[in-house]
Amino acid sequence: MTDYGPCKLCGNVKLNLVLQAADFQILECQNCKIAFTNPPPIVPDYVNMDFHSGENKDKAERLTYIQDLQPDWQMLIRMQAKMIADNFDKNVAILEIGCGEGILLDEISKAGFKSVEGIEPSRTGAYRALKKGLTVANTYFDGGVTDKKFNLVMMSHVYEHVEDPYQFIEKIKKVLKPGGTIMLTQTNYKALLPRFRKEKWYAWVPDQHFWHFTPQGLKKLFKKNGLKAYALNYCTLVHPRSKLYRIARKLFFLQDQFIIMAKMEK
Repeated sequence: MTDYGPCKLCGNVKLNLVLQAADFQILECQNCKIAFTNPPPIVPDYVNMDFHSGENKDKAERLTYIQDLQPDWQMLIRMQAKMIADNFDKNVAILEIGCGEGILLDEISKAGFKSVEGIEPSRTGAYRALKKGLTVANTYFDGGVTDKKFNLVMMSHVYEHVEDPYQFIEKIKKVLKPGGTIMLTQTNYKALLPRFRKEKWYAWVPDQHFWHFTPQGLKKLFKKNGLKAYALNYCTLVHPRSKLYRIARKLFFLQDQFIIMAKMEK
């Protein structure tokens, strides 16, 4: 344990060095159990970024659906959709922050959910989502961006891009109905693969990710924000389809991604 300076979230000075790479560190707070990138990234211009198009970066008109994704990614979308179907009826209001081109929104809409919409800052991402017939606002999320209230607000690989996680949760709570739920999909930096691959694990993304999470760390963060976690599933990021990775999947060694739901306490 070394004194690297205070935690950016709770001010605790006792931090662990998770990873020392050539040009960045990953530091873990011993109090809140959340890690952060040091030095922190500069917030990119997400409005003009086109990272939602997969392999279609030069073909803005081509839309991507779940069947076009790699198998691990398809599995994630279906797991998210199943968790929603298992916990909510079809009449609830759902908002996805950072919905990209709306692949998950499209999937749950096809499953029969009637009130589904998204917010996406990327112009090309929002454009593709609108081309699918989805209700999507091309803007950054702010607590006052909509007057509507939602039963479920979800984010998939968005929360790590947020400079102030506590403040962001408070903004989300402004658009949640009483007893509403937040669903986050995040990478798990304490899974076996990031520990084994170290700086070669592609999900660190130090130029964009402020934070790195585990289910335990998010449960503590939720509790501080008046939320209680009640559902959790592990899954994997997209990895090579080699024999080694197939064996590791079967043995549940690749739980380097998770989906967690937390309900706003009344």
